[in-house]
Amino acid sequence: MKRVIFRNEKELEGLKWTARCVDFGIGLMVASSINEMTTTYSFFLIERKDIFKGQVKFCCNNAFKEAKRTEYEIKAQMVNKQFWLDYSDTVIDVAAEDVKNFRTAIQETLEEYGVKDAQMLSYVETTRVLLNLAVEQYKVIMNRAREKFGKDFSDVFKEYRLDKAFYWWQRMCEVLCQGKGELNNEKTNILFDAMCQKFIAGEYIQACLKEAQKNNPKFIENKVEVKEL
Repeated sequence: MKRVIFRNEKELEGLKWTARCVDFGIGLMVASSINEMTTTYSFFLIERKDIFKGQVKFCCNNAFKEAKRTEYEIKAQMVNKQFWLDYSDTVIDVAAEDVKNFRTAIQETLEEYGVKDAQMLSYVETTRVLLNLAVEQYKVIMNRAREKFGKDFSDVFKEYRLDKAFYWWQRMCEVLCQGKGELNNEKTNILFDAMCQKFIAGEYIQACLKEAQKNNPKFIENKVEVKEL
């Protein structure tokens, strides 16, 4: 449960609006990007130990640590942690096909350039794109809240920031992906736009809520305790 001080009704309205955007948008992006990072991390450890060393290992470990810290801080605020786990697991499942199609498009593009590590790099780049999406959408939501309600709520929802994880992952990408070819083409852009729109428009939300509530019938909506100055 989170305690937040507000000064007037407009700020309270802004808090509620921002909380909905975080719960039904940013939270899903965060869960999906951390899952993709975990998959890529496992891929390194199992399939590509030969390159998981030096700067690649250093940056990847730091990114993974920051992502898990974010996940821990989000769950720490939850009244019902199991609801969050079911909620995030479902978005991973319902978004899986879109993420896979995007990853495959990247792999095929890299293969066209003759890149021998196309499969591995497709996992790396898909993770980077999802992390960047979560980071940028967080900024968009906070900026819109500031414009609509005249208040910066970024500190209230700071646990959803993946900036540090993205920073380290981006550094790893610079080591692995330099000179591997241009990944922005019509196919990857179409698939990215479709996946991005589903996150932003909330197409994944209903399935997530339905599954989480089914497994947690006594769930009570997370509350933000507020105190007026």
